[in-house]
Parts: sequence; C-alpha cells; structure tokens
Amino acid sequence: MAAPKRRGGMRSDRGGDAIPTRSLLTVQPGSAAAGGAQDAMDLTRTEVEFAQSLGHLLDTPRPAKRLMNTYRLIGSTRSVGFSEFLGLMERPGEFQAVLTLLTITAGYPTLADRVLVALEEDAGLEKPTTTWNDFVAALQPSSGGAATGAYFPKDLRAADPNDNLAQYELAQWTNMTQGISDSTWHNTLTELEPYRRWGRVVARFSFTLQ
Repeated sequence: MAAPKRRGGMRSDRGGDAIPTRSLLTVQPGSAAAGGAQDAMDLTRTEVEFAQSLGHLLDTPRPAKRLMNTYRLIGSTRSVGFSEFLGLMERPGEFQAVLTLLTITAGYPTLADRVLVALEEDAGLEKPTTTWNDFVAALQPSSGGAATGAYFPKDLRAADPNDNLAQYELAQWTNMTQGISDSTWHNTLTELEPYRRWGRVVARFSFTLQ
C-alpha cells in the first residue's frame, strides 16, 4: 500500500505536533570518537544477533543501512571498557535500548516521534511504567478482546474509515507495535529507564528535525 501524501505536520494525541526532547550525544573519554585506544568500532556477536532479531521492523535495505550507520556513530562515543553499554555480568547491555529505538526510527520514521514522546510523558506520571514490556503493551491497539493501550494515539482510535491517510497511519502503527512486541522475546533489557534516557539521544536522529 503506497503512503498517501501527508497533509502538514505529524498529528499528536493533542491534535498538534508532538516533538520529543533531543539530548546531545556526549562523547565519553577513552571512546573511539574521543580518539582513545578503542579506534575500531567492530560490532560484537551479541550486537549483531540482536540487530538481526529486529530486522522484521525494516522493510528494505536502505533503512537497515541508516540504522547501522547511526548505531555505529552512537557506539563510537561509548567507552565500552568502562561502561554498561555492552552489558556486564549482572546487567544486560544498554545497546539493546539504542538498537531497538533506532530500528523504530529507521523503520517507521513518521511514527517514531510518538513513541519517543510517550516515553517522556510516561516518566511524568505519578506511577510511571517500570518495564519495557509494559510500555510496549501500552502502545498496542485493542486486539483479540484485549483493552486498547494507554499510548495508542487517540486520533488513530477515531480514524475515519474514509480518510486514506488516517487508515494508512493506523495500519502502520499496528504493524509497528506488533513488530516491537515480537522483538521483546529477544530483549533482556527489561528496565524502562535506559529506554527513556537513550530515547532523548535517539530523537536527534528521528524524522522530525529541529
């Protein structure tokens, strides 16, 4: 199904443009980007296998190439020998959050900002979500008798059957959230906090630019 031409900016739950916060990409001392000893940016087997598990969110090689180029850029700023980016014995690597969010922005660039905004809005609640799986469930439309997720966009809930753009976005959102849900089977980083923190960095590479 070809994408209809977009009329204006991205629609949000509030009827306007929802723009996520964009954080600076800091460079850690000792990282490849800082000119440290880790000049090579070769991906580990764990990173490659996890990236492959997200492949169903990308429909062509072009976004996959963009994803890996951006991931390598971000990874080059991490001093992996002294950080938790690749994971420690007692903690899964935060690279899983970076790859997951980057894959969403690469595969669904016009919808990704809504996911990143939802991460921020959830953090401001009195009782914020604590796990990635619960957050992903909150993105889902109603299906099979399950309740509609709290972060399923309100404008898509009331999508006009005769509005081709709305119906296209609804189909895209459904495909995206199903793909994200499927990927959780391979994800061992279940705590939501790293996704919130990295979401502000990933937002710098999302569709809506400032």
